[in-house]
Amino acid sequence: MFASEIGSGRGRHDRALRDLAILFDGGAYFPNRWSDGKTLYQDSTGGTPVTAVGQAVGLIIDKLRSDGRGVVNYLTFSNQLDNSAWTKNTATITANAHADSTGAMTLDKVVETAATSLHGVQRSPGVLSVSAPWVISFEACAAERTMVSISDGGSNALSATYDLAAGTVLNVQSGYTASITATATTGVYLCTFGSTSVASPAVQIRVSLRTTSTAGASNSYLGVAGSGLYLGRFQFEKGSAPTSYQDNGVAVGGPGRHLYQSTATARGTLSGTVGTLGSELVTDGDMSAQGAWTTPAGIAIAGGVMTFTPTGAANNATRPITVTPGETYQFSIQMSGYIAGTCAPSFQGGTATSATAIAANGTVVFTLRAETGNITVRLQGSSTANFTIDNVSVKQVLTWTGPYGIVGDGVDDNYAEANTHAGALPMTMALAFSKDAQSSIIAFGSALGNTDCFVFLNVGSSNRFGASLRHNLRGVAQANSGVNDSPIITPQVATALATVGSNDIQIDNKPVVSIANTWLVSDSYANAKIRLGGTSGAAFLKGPFFGGIVLFGDAGADGRAHLKSILAKEIGTYVL
Repeated sequence: MFASEIGSGRGRHDRALRDLAILFDGGAYFPNRWSDGKTLYQDSTGGTPVTAVGQAVGLIIDKLRSDGRGVVNYLTFSNQLDNSAWTKNTATITANAHADSTGAMTLDKVVETAATSLHGVQRSPGVLSVSAPWVISFEACAAERTMVSISDGGSNALSATYDLAAGTVLNVQSGYTASITATATTGVYLCTFGSTSVASPAVQIRVSLRTTSTAGASNSYLGVAGSGLYLGRFQFEKGSAPTSYQDNGVAVGGPGRHLYQSTATARGTLSGTVGTLGSELVTDGDMSAQGAWTTPAGIAIAGGVMTFTPTGAANNATRPITVTPGETYQFSIQMSGYIAGTCAPSFQGGTATSATAIAANGTVVFTLRAETGNITVRLQGSSTANFTIDNVSVKQVLTWTGPYGIVGDGVDDNYAEANTHAGALPMTMALAFSKDAQSSIIAFGSALGNTDCFVFLNVGSSNRFGASLRHNLRGVAQANSGVNDSPIITPQVATALATVGSNDIQIDNKPVVSIANTWLVSDSYANAKIRLGGTSGAAFLKGPFFGGIVLFGDAGADGRAHLKSILAKEIGTYVL
């Protein structure tokens, strides 16, 4: 996700765009590198695109740095047997000791030790275990040892054995298939093992050096120090036949810096642009009568409006509502006569979900996803609330149109890279929001934790966004910056720039100058990861976020304009 250093100035932004680090490109075109957005959002395995609004999104693909196929290879650190992800069984690893099928020196030597035991490597496929059909492939080359087997470490049952001297499969367990094929590099074979009827190994994928071809015989033997063979380019994928190798050196399958959420309850869901709406669920929202509203002291319905007056404490106007958990609802609320305070709309009961507080005259339209136990609509006025509310409407969203994006519950939904990175400033990013975006919690660049991040945040009402530096990327605490905000359109594409100089932040090329810059010339950041998460806790935004582009460099005002233009044109390429 991190690009090379990029210069600034006229005539240089095209080069900058070629070197962009992509968060979600939504199908953006870059010279010689095309990737559409059709498979941008994936299910929890990362192998199946999300195809319906409301379906959970487990993985968001880094499209530019992927090979266009999404996640194919489910094995992490797939060509790094020296990594701790691989358990070494009475063996050591000599990294990059032999040429692979492409001629590159990437195969590792698995070297047995002088002990009586299994000799090889193994790892758990974990949550990435898949139903049939599936196939595991790897490259192998003989050295002092010429036979290798693959088995399920749970039962130690022999599944298949390969003779790397003769280039043959010696035996294969019933219910599985195996093959061995010579590659372009002499002595290097592509070995495959899979099944069209049996689920994939749920305990271990174990690859062992072997001294006997007898089916069912133990893989344990007295090792000879220094003896071994070469292995690498492992791939575990869906399907009955292997596809071309997809390198994976990160903690989520496939190339690129994808964003992943392994906890089901912390995943956002696919959302889109509101199409058709259901019937009105708040039939007394015109405030022509008390209706089903419960209003305490400080809130009164009269004269066709709901009037909030200051009481020194928060006050709630509530009414019952019937909603379906997991479905999305469109709110419309009109505020007028504003003097002070805020009004925060929400669903209450069970897992509450709330919108950003309203603090300005006008009609605000937004969407909220209903959660389990929601039975009440609440309009919470702050202790200084002094305004009127009218024309409250809540309708279920029945159909959606593009563009499609991700919406969270505003509580704990978030996504992040698995690994942290280091790099140099400045950086520029373009992020795209729906006009219905809610909450000040769309963030980039977590440095040391959820509170160390660069943030686009909601500004006072639900239809404007600004920028804030909660902490700088070196982990030095700073107060929130002042805000130079930008109105949200449909969709909004805003850019922010972290500069090295007199200003930390710009939004739409306008500087924010209310805090001193603590970054030094040629400063850098460390322990940073790209995440969609919160400025406190790990909350994600509540309105659709369509994607973004991130580069580490300043392409200048022209380059930022070009960046926004590209993203705006490509929003909406995801299809159901």
